[in-house]
Amino acid sequence: MKKVIILDEIKLTEVANEDFFRISNIKHFRNTDILEYLNFKGFLIQNNKDTLGFVLLGEVFNKITKSQYWCLFNVHVNADLRNQKIGKVALREAHRFLKNKLNVKYYIVSLNNYLMFKMIEGEQGAGVVDFYCLMNKNYSVEEMKEEERGLEFYLNSSPNNHADMIVSLDKDETEKVKLIFFK
Repeated sequence: MKKVIILDEIKLTEVANEDFFRISNIKHFRNTDILEYLNFKGFLIQNNKDTLGFVLLGEVFNKITKSQYWCLFNVHVNADLRNQKIGKVALREAHRFLKNKLNVKYYIVSLNNYLMFKMIEGEQGAGVVDFYCLMNKNYSVEEMKEEERGLEFYLNSSPNNHADMIVSLDKDETEKVKLIFFK
């Protein structure tokens, strides 16, 4: 029997990086020729004292574009608790943190599964997200929906596949973001 979770009681609790990486079993990220990882913020998705999953944000420096930005690497809900909208609530809390605490107006999502895409799409429909698009593909939202089938197949065909997506939280920022990433 699935445990019933009261969505209004879900919160993100920030934990020290060392504890987060141990609890989440995520291996440390290594700098590459393109990206330098500057900072991580790990959160446990919690209901009272129960841990339901985790959220990982990271600040990166892109050596090619010479730009610094935040990334959403993962929203993970424990398998036995999925399909209860916990991930959606956690994503909404991550958006609040990015916007209110870090003053972030856009971020990059490293899509590693199709559910992440669907959560972002839902946030856009709810008006929380102003714009989302696959990186380096100047799609409108309508064109993005046409690409959804291909994206679903690609992400579901291998756990190693991922796609990068840009998300803007602010209407004024959307046009600036398009200028930065879609030259």
